[in-house]
Amino acid sequence: MRLTKNRTRRAASGLIVDYLGTGVNQVLSFLVTPVLISLLSPSIYGFWIIVTQIIFWLGLLDGGVGIYLIKAIASSKEKEDPSHLSNSVSTCFWIYVFLAVVVACIGMIIAPFLPGWVKIEAAHYGASMLAFQIAVITASISLILISTFYAILQGYQQIALVNIIINSVGIANLLFAVVLLKLGFGIEAMAWAQLVTTFSGGMVAFLFARRLGSFSLSPRFFQLTELMQVFRYTFFFQMNKLAFLVDTYSDGILLAGSLGTTSVTSYTLTHKLPQTATSFLTKVGGALLPGLADLFAKKDYESLQRVFLRLTRLLLRFGLLALVLILALNEQFVSIWISRDMFGGFLLTALFAYIMFFNSIIRNIATFFFSSGQLVVWGWLSVVFAVVKIALTIILLPQLGMLAPVIGTIVGGLPLGIYTPIKISSMLRLNWKIFIRDSVLPVLIRSVPTVLAIITLYILIPSSWRWLGLGLIGLGGLIANTVIFDKQLWREGYMRLKAYRGPSA
Repeated sequence: MRLTKNRTRRAASGLIVDYLGTGVNQVLSFLVTPVLISLLSPSIYGFWIIVTQIIFWLGLLDGGVGIYLIKAIASSKEKEDPSHLSNSVSTCFWIYVFLAVVVACIGMIIAPFLPGWVKIEAAHYGASMLAFQIAVITASISLILISTFYAILQGYQQIALVNIIINSVGIANLLFAVVLLKLGFGIEAMAWAQLVTTFSGGMVAFLFARRLGSFSLSPRFFQLTELMQVFRYTFFFQMNKLAFLVDTYSDGILLAGSLGTTSVTSYTLTHKLPQTATSFLTKVGGALLPGLADLFAKKDYESLQRVFLRLTRLLLRFGLLALVLILALNEQFVSIWISRDMFGGFLLTALFAYIMFFNSIIRNIATFFFSSGQLVVWGWLSVVFAVVKIALTIILLPQLGMLAPVIGTIVGGLPLGIYTPIKISSMLRLNWKIFIRDSVLPVLIRSVPTVLAIITLYILIPSSWRWLGLGLIGLGGLIANTVIFDKQLWREGYMRLKAYRGPSA
């Protein structure tokens, strides 16, 4: 019981810290983005988005080695074998060193061609290429420092600490970039800020990791047998990562090649609110991964079933709330935040909202695959998703423009959406009818009053109220949701307040 409580406490504290840090980062991003666009121009800002997306693609070479390391640390704790820990850490570290060299080489080869491919003005060629080269160096450093030492901290379930470092790096990156832009550095400011803050975050993670576990990075602990285990585990994880990158970081690249970088800025700004909701909702699964790995190692299927049912109820509840709020607020949000000209349209918003809801469910419950290692079918379906999305996007771009990538995402994700909950229910020995009855239907029915409340507020509150109006609609929807879903908590709170006030009340 103590271990269970400790596991839950670590996951909950990590999630709370992550939410707080992400909230600060998102608020800061909302405040800073208009400044960045004004200092860079919509076209150059769009180019930086393309740079970050290409860097994430180069990160595909990671292959899930960090996830393997988390599982290996959990295993070494059970065995209480320091040499086993050093073997795992050293092997993964030197794999990352090799991958960092590969990333650097590929990035430097791409650099001279990128500004021309995305149609950057000739006057900005040199600065754009330098910014990309610095970003490539940052990606290489990140593979060695971030991937290794963040994974070690997560393996020891120091989730809150990892999230503090990650969010601190994000905040520092944004602020440092603004300072450098004000000093006249141009697009290179974005790259230099990223390099400095990423390296600093990696070194902090290294220092904390050294205090937690007794391990060595010496090449003499590199094990070929461990290397083969890494490759066997990461093969199917790599497929999933491919799907994630295609889903998240291919749209801008494809749009830029067809419509130019300004369209990327409009697409990204319209996506900002759905993406923010996704970033909050999809964090739950990552916080649960170390604890789920322990439960699978112990074959505690009863606890796994409880976690799965509670998780899906939570995700459905807040996913539906976010979906309705995005549909109601996104156009006015983009218009007030940046400009009505930058809004991509209601249909694009509706498709983004659906993808947000889909990802908030599927990405989170897919953690059960990662923590159990049962990734074969999921991996192949991820490849199917990637192929279908890219093909449909390329085919539909000339006719549908910015709608093409999201339609490709929706169609390509259908097999994953059907397979994932059914397979996890089977894997946990949970009858899928119980899953529908106990998790899905109750949430759908109890969400109806929330939807009606948001629609009513949207009709009654005038658009001239601007940010105040958006805040009132969002707050009203959240209050309605908590009243319906958390009636017992409200009742208990009222009874405690009544008891505190005493007979004189």
